[in-house]
Amino acid sequence: MTTWFRNQRFGIVALTTAAFAACGFFVCGILLGYSAYAHAYHQMPNTKIFLTLCPPSIISLGLDNASTLVGLFGWLLIGFINAIIYAIPGFLIGVLIAVICPKRLLGQ
Repeated sequence: MTTWFRNQRFGIVALTTAAFAACGFFVCGILLGYSAYAHAYHQMPNTKIFLTLCPPSIISLGLDNASTLVGLFGWLLIGFINAIIYAIPGFLIGVLIAVICPKRLLGQ
């Protein structure tokens, strides 16, 4: 029974880490869409939003004169870096939940 309980705690940590990482990746995609929309209407996107929600987006400064394929590949890498950054607090929160929550809340 303790092995099942450990596996459930590991599942909680893995789930919160994956959820936070997915949020980080999707935030990057949303910001890319916002940037494309702003540039299509000849506006300048707010850089404070980019640097707050996606710190690796500073790398996109080097993608100004890149082709579309290289730009999308660059933003894919930026998304993965942002997902890693978001996964770190997700892992810590998952560990806290797994350690602090009583057994009855975890299904045992």
